[in-house]
Amino acid sequence: MKENRKKEPKGISLLALTITILVMGVITSTLVYNAKDGIEIRRYKNLENDIEILTNKVESYYLQNDELPILKSNGQSVLYSGNSNFKRQQQPNDNGAYYIVNLNNLGGLTLNYGKGFFDIKTTEDTKKITDVYIINEQSHRIYYAEGIQIKGEPFFTVGEDSKVTLYNN
Repeated sequence: MKENRKKEPKGISLLALTITILVMGVITSTLVYNAKDGIEIRRYKNLENDIEILTNKVESYYLQNDELPILKSNGQSVLYSGNSNFKRQQQPNDNGAYYIVNLNNLGGLTLNYGKGFFDIKTTEDTKKITDVYIINEQSHRIYYAEGIQIKGEPFFTVGEDSKVTLYNN
């Protein structure tokens, strides 16, 4: 006997496929957005850690030697002039005299940024290399001269007065 049945379609409908792709797209875009925030937070934390380490080392060096651990050429301190964008974030108590932190004087450092210091061979290099830490002569505040991007804005230091918002409120 032959049964008179309608054959049920096998497979997935175009509508179900479209909805599945849209849901996967939304989930993927959410993950990518959150990963980007995570990367920015990690950059900030790396910079924060570096500046905290440098601040402690600089304080110790200053107490022992009564001078800042800054790069010198022929006995003269070399003013930093490498990154023109840096001027944007000077703090109110800074006097405008910024010098490259001499990492060789501090010893035993493991930093995330500032490795460009070791590429400086001449005074001319200090005008081109931005991957260095610099210090203000008056406030002793430490900055990362190249800066990092957070939410599309460059910033060069950490702390309450740097006005960096990492999290959406």
